[in-house]
Amino acid sequence: MAVTQLASFNHTFTLSSVPNATIPAGDSTSQLYSYLHAHPPIVNLSLGSTPGKVFDKTFTAPTVGTYEFICIVHFAERMQGTMTVSSSSHSSTSPSAVTVPPFDIALAAGVAVVVIAAVVVVVLIRRRDPEPKGKSRRDRR
Repeated sequence: MAVTQLASFNHTFTLSSVPNATIPAGDSTSQLYSYLHAHPPIVNLSLGSTPGKVFDKTFTAPTVGTYEFICIVHFAERMQGTMTVSSSSHSSTSPSAVTVPPFDIALAAGVAVVVIAAVVVVVLIRRRDPEPKGKSRRDRR
């Protein structure tokens, strides 16, 4: 599997070891770290902040199923995706390595980066242009 860092800020690629399960979401990262401690990830890559850097990783999926992957840094924003291991790519007697097409991961990461960038822009605009007390944006036009 190859994972490509598309952004200039830090991301992780953390792949759950539990098939057909969702990593618990919450306001606190303590839930996330408790889950990862109880279920160590199959893959846990720190992608750094160099755009275009490619990380190659080979791993063995424990069984057939759908596995969730997340960015720990942006977990609160639900930067996540899934990878499905089918019976044709997995042997019951001898597990095989599963390859996720780099485009799929890059696309999911790219979409998440665009969403996060849009949120950051909105927050920055609102911080720069606060609403005067007692007037709505419609009243100022």
